[in-house]
Amino acid sequence: MKVYPLVLAIPLLFSANAMAATSSTQITLTIDVGSGCGITATNVDFGSLVSSASSDEQFDVTIECTTAANGNLTFVSSGASGTTRYMVANASDQIAYEILANGTAVSNTDTVSTNVPAASSVTTQFTARRSTLATIPPPGTYTDTVDITYTF
Repeated sequence: MKVYPLVLAIPLLFSANAMAATSSTQITLTIDVGSGCGITATNVDFGSLVSSASSDEQFDVTIECTTAANGNLTFVSSGASGTTRYMVANASDQIAYEILANGTAVSNTDTVSTNVPAASSVTTQFTARRSTLATIPPPGTYTDTVDITYTF
């Protein structure tokens, strides 16, 4: 009678080539690029009033568009009269100022032409000019809010 060794069958039961179970899935990534523009601007701080002389401060307006845009900027603040605008404190104390584009004061109804190439941004520098004061106004924090809109 022949005896076959059982040792040869054991390695086959614990083989490293045993089948592993797997499962997979997929995800879809999307992004919508619309045709439009966004606008940002830096704030203006005239600092502490030390003189009645006029004072200029620069500020930037940046427009970023996904497609080319030929449009206009407007600067609207409440209480403006022509090109003169007012920072107010204590409900009645005022300090006059103007916003200048290329050296020219703009009113609430004036527009500043600004063209933006496709998929890029344009930054334009403007000037806020505090008017010369006849007298130093009462102490306080004088503020105004200007709505800057880009219509394209």
